[in-house]
Amino acid sequence: MSVVTPVLAVLLLLVPFTASARCPTRATTDAFLAPGPFGVGVRTLTLVDPSRPTPPRGSEPSEAERTLVTEVWYPAAQGGGLTPVRDAPVAAGGPFPLVVDSPGLIDYREGRSYYAIALASRGYVVASPDFPVTGGRAPGNHDIRDVANQPGDVSFVIDDLLRREGWLHGRIARRRIGVSGYSLGGLTTLLVTFHRELRDQRVRAALAIAPVACPLTRRFYRTVRVPLLVLQGDQDLLAPFATNGLRAYDRSRPPHELVTLADASHTAFSGFVTWASSTSYDTQGCAPVSRALAADPFAVLGGAADGVDPSGCGPPCLGPVPANPPMQPARQHAITAAAVTAFFESTLEHSRGARCFLSRGFAAEYPDVTTATR
Repeated sequence: MSVVTPVLAVLLLLVPFTASARCPTRATTDAFLAPGPFGVGVRTLTLVDPSRPTPPRGSEPSEAERTLVTEVWYPAAQGGGLTPVRDAPVAAGGPFPLVVDSPGLIDYREGRSYYAIALASRGYVVASPDFPVTGGRAPGNHDIRDVANQPGDVSFVIDDLLRREGWLHGRIARRRIGVSGYSLGGLTTLLVTFHRELRDQRVRAALAIAPVACPLTRRFYRTVRVPLLVLQGDQDLLAPFATNGLRAYDRSRPPHELVTLADASHTAFSGFVTWASSTSYDTQGCAPVSRALAADPFAVLGGAADGVDPSGCGPPCLGPVPANPPMQPARQHAITAAAVTAFFESTLEHSRGARCFLSRGFAAEYPDVTTATR
């Protein structure tokens, strides 16, 4: 986590701030990247759901429960800036909004700590679990079909944190709950928000980063109106933009927003990717993801009645590798952190300045960012 954190401060010096004059003076990138008023605490919880089993994974046998090792970042009573203090006391005040972040395939709960920490400093509780089958630490084979069980994992994390005694008791705002997710975690986010059987009605805002969204039809998004932000790079080889992020935006109902990063890859949204490269980061992400794919990963999500139609959805990494240098991770992480912070400030905290920044100021400050909103 400490490797990623300095990026936020550095980017404040690199980006010209020329936001639209129509937005409030403070509705600029520097405002949404600057540390909030709180210190940041971090705690690791091992959550066990005895009501749902974990299926077998290759040589690994099934288990009677699902174990979710979960990282929780939260406003702390000590510390400052963006350096988390482990097991620090919770800050006074609240109750605080909750955001549950879903990692991608072969991914880790700390993978988006760069924006989890930023949110915690602004007064949010952010929880991210290691999924027991698709996660990077999961034993055995990584079976993408377990994504059908992951919305239940997200709901269980929400349940546990809401009823938890001790350090977090009564400190979460029950009516200000958001979800975010990356890649397969982006699909998890869409499922727990919109799927007619898997959705959690407590979700008030959803943010999907480079989501696997190809099979989701317009019918899928008709169950409920929840504010949605889709964030993706236009040179994504693993979940091509035109059939995933753009499709999720086009098929979902307002209120929704789309933030597109020029020359950005899929893999560089990971906080663990920090090195410079002149070629697409997806050349490193394609191989392990391709090995983990099942023959029909979407059949477990339902059929046409559920708004799921995988026809026309092909395997990842079929497109040519872009010849141009990709967006570098430091910039991609900073743009993402600004978008995530502004989105949840606009939806869970009802900030007009944040809404204006996303719709007008963001693209004005960044020539490599395009926004659309309805």
